[in-house]
Amino acid sequence: MDEILSWLSSNRLAIFILFIPIVYFIHLRRFSSVKRIFKSQALKRNGRISRHFMSYTLSFSYNDHYYSVSEYAGSRYQRAYSRVETKVKKIIECWFEISSESLVSAVGKKLGSQDIQIGVSDFDGQFMMKGSDERFVTKFLTYNVQDKLLMLRRFKPKITLENNKLIVTVPRVLKKEEDYDLLIENAFALVDRLEER
Repeated sequence: MDEILSWLSSNRLAIFILFIPIVYFIHLRRFSSVKRIFKSQALKRNGRISRHFMSYTLSFSYNDHYYSVSEYAGSRYQRAYSRVETKVKKIIECWFEISSESLVSAVGKKLGSQDIQIGVSDFDGQFMMKGSDERFVTKFLTYNVQDKLLMLRRFKPKITLENNKLIVTVPRVLKKEEDYDLLIENAFALVDRLEER
């Protein structure tokens, strides 16, 4: 055992040099998988892909709205994510945030932390809701919207609306095309509901 430790400590540079191609190969494989998914989504939605240093962005129009779908693999300072963004055309004078309930938010609820409740235990138990207009949020969360968000629950989504910008984020890079479909279809449903009001 001492010989192995001695060899490892004396050959750190060689180990580091061997480690770089392995990490690069893993990154390249993940990157090509995401690229394939984004190309397929671009074909499906008549969109355009742009590449940024370590990520891809898909842009397309749907029902007179411009959507941007992006992914980020994460870093030391920022978590990984997959995200859909769009601007809601109808002027909405309030903001809200709907996020998956975590252990911290569940404890906060028990200690009296304020959040909006809609009176549906299945939904209230899964999501934490905040906003500047409680009535607006409760009216926005129809059964159809609740069902859509519950389908996305396993990805721990966070939905924000502020200054008419809607962002639907999940804290990971999605690895399957059907998962991107689910994320994008949720954004469509939320925009449709917001435009109804």
